[in-house]
Order: sequence, then C-alpha cells, then structure tokens
Amino acid sequence: MSIDRPEQLNAFAEIVKEKGKHLTTLRKLLDIIEAGESATVEFKSSARWDIRKDEAARYIEKIIVKTVAAMLNTDGGTLLIGVDDDGNILGLANDFSTLRAKRDRDGYEIWLMNHLLKDFGKDAAAQISISFHALADASGDGDDEAAPGAQDICRVTLQPSPRPRYVSEDGNEAFYIRTGNATNKLKVSEITPYQTTRWPVGSEFVPEPEFKPTMLQEADQS
Repeated sequence: MSIDRPEQLNAFAEIVKEKGKHLTTLRKLLDIIEAGESATVEFKSSARWDIRKDEAARYIEKIIVKTVAAMLNTDGGTLLIGVDDDGNILGLANDFSTLRAKRDRDGYEIWLMNHLLKDFGKDAAAQISISFHALADASGDGDDEAAPGAQDICRVTLQPSPRPRYVSEDGNEAFYIRTGNATNKLKVSEITPYQTTRWPVGSEFVPEPEFKPTMLQEADQS
C-alpha cells in the first residue's frame, strides 16, 4: 500500500495509534486476570447463568449486586464478568442468550446498569463504568464460539461511593463491604461504626445515629 498524501499518512497514523491503545488495554486486562482476585478485583463467571446447572438463575444476578455494593462501599475496584475464579476466560454467550431484546453488548450494558441502579439509586451511575473487551475464544465447540458474546468479557469499573449503597434482601436492606478478596455482609451492630469511619463527619454523607427499621427487623430475625 502506497501512502503518499498527508491525509493518508495522518489516517494511517491514527489507525496505528488506536490499535496501540487497544493492545495496551488488553495487556492491562490480562495482567489483572493473571494477578488474580484481591480486595479490589473480583472475577465472576456470569451475571445471569448458573454454570453448574447450565441454566439462567436469579440468585446469580443478586450475587453481582452484592459484589458491586461491597466495592462501592469500600475502595472501589474492578469486576470482570465472563472470567472464572481461576482466571479462565469463559465469555458472555450464556448471559447474552438470556436477554429478551438486544442480545449484544449494548443490550447487556443496559440490563446490567438498570439492574444495579434498581438497588443503589440512579445517582450511583456516576461511580459505575461498564466496558467490553474481546480477549479470547470461549471454550466449547464452534457453534458456541460463534455465538454473540462468546469472546467477550464485561469490565465493571467502580469508584468508591460518596454514600452507603444497600442491597435489597427480602424487603430489608443489607450492607456489604470487601474484606480481603471476599464480599461480606456486616451485622447490624457493625454498620454504624463502619459508616462513621468510612464517611466521617464533614464528608458528603453523615451516618444516621439510629438504625433504620429494616435493620431492626433483620436483627430480630437473626
């Protein structure tokens, strides 16, 4: 290919530049996966599909909400969906197949963001960023690999929240944080002390001095 015009040269340079950015992003993602899970990194095989039972499962969706809430309530972090605990890239084909309308990246992003904001409130969108990356062929036969999302993973980048984010559980509100590489639910007696430290007086959020009624209900049930 002959490049003898300034506009052609500039266009070619932009292509090279964009490819370089793409490769850099992929390399960073692979480095994250290779390093494994931590307080700020979590892998999930799926957000809608039970891998062991090979079927869609609501409880998987709730696990994603808990993980995101915990990161928002702690130091933020990165959630990679389509990657198992051992760092194997599984892809998003199963998740895409469960979507009712657009079974693609756009449809998945719309579902995931709406699913999270339903618990956290719309203002949490400022701390949540969703992106997609084609890293490798998912395992399986050729038909599976050709399915939409088979080579994709979803990256959810989370900033620390300026206020507490709760998870709805059986009509009550539960509060989750990250402890090491795990997501844990705080007991009622632990919530206010944690929030007072995490969002001290003078910050945007000031913890209420009294428990919410839903918290008292949870305490009675425990």
